[in-house]
Amino acid sequence: MTPWTPPLPPTSWLESVPGSLSELDCRLITEIDKLQHRHQVSGSLLQVGAGSARTSILLAYLSTLSEPVTVCETVHDESGRTSGLSDRKQFEHQMLRFHHRLPEILVGESIDSRL
Repeated sequence: MTPWTPPLPPTSWLESVPGSLSELDCRLITEIDKLQHRHQVSGSLLQVGAGSARTSILLAYLSTLSEPVTVCETVHDESGRTSGLSDRKQFEHQMLRFHHRLPEILVGESIDSRL
């Protein structure tokens, strides 16, 4: 059986998106994904906290049509401010630079069990 290889962008993509996800993090997440595919493990991909979209971009590259990517951003105070997705337009801009569609984005209070 041929190992599954995700259709990753050129490595320069990481440098063009602000954020804290490192190249080592990307390689580790990609290797875990390869192992899961080799063992036929699949399912939805959930990211808690979006930041600047680096992880979301990587997860979207790793996902298959049957594995939707969902970003969950929790509200931490009464003003409605979120922990990382503070600039949603910037997040969406970065995502759409690499993908044709956005992941599902859920925003709500951190005590909301639906998130």
